[in-house]
Amino acid sequence: MLRGQPDRRPDGRPWCAESRYATWREVWTWAELEAILDRTLPEYVAYAGASEQVRWGRDLFRPAGDGAVAAAPGQLVDLKVRRRTSSGRVAELEITMTAGRYLVRGDRTRWVLKPPPGGTGLLRSAWFDLDVDRGHAIVATGRGWGHGLGLCQMGAVGRARAGQSFEDILAHYYPGTRLERLDRGVLP
Repeated sequence: MLRGQPDRRPDGRPWCAESRYATWREVWTWAELEAILDRTLPEYVAYAGASEQVRWGRDLFRPAGDGAVAAAPGQLVDLKVRRRTSSGRVAELEITMTAGRYLVRGDRTRWVLKPPPGGTGLLRSAWFDLDVDRGHAIVATGRGWGHGLGLCQMGAVGRARAGQSFEDILAHYYPGTRLERLDRGVLP
């Protein structure tokens, strides 16, 4: 099983500290995020509620009243981080709309909180903090770019620049694995 690994230099700084993606900031106006959530929340509920996702697809939407449906979120009321992983990434994000409360889990926060038009296709990372100025703006301040598992591309670059071999780099990011040379005729 793939597990996240601490990725720090001996002095405590992250190997990817020089990357322009080491820290980032996304800003939405209230209206921008409301429009994004109007599209992404119904998509999330449909995706997560699909039969193969049942294990984590429970309790995704709690209606505010009779007749409220997940497919019509309405206006944004509030959003807050409810729970984090041991590495600090958002594990549960609660989004309250006039239709009800949505609970977005794990890495899917990146798909639901898409940046405003002109930004990247999804939020850079689930490792973020929120500053909510009700009715005005929402600011996400985060770290990294990705899901937090596997090889950090910029960390690998930093390690290589410091003289680490590709074997050492891969052994760090994928502990317990081994490298083997394959004959060209073995692959399909």
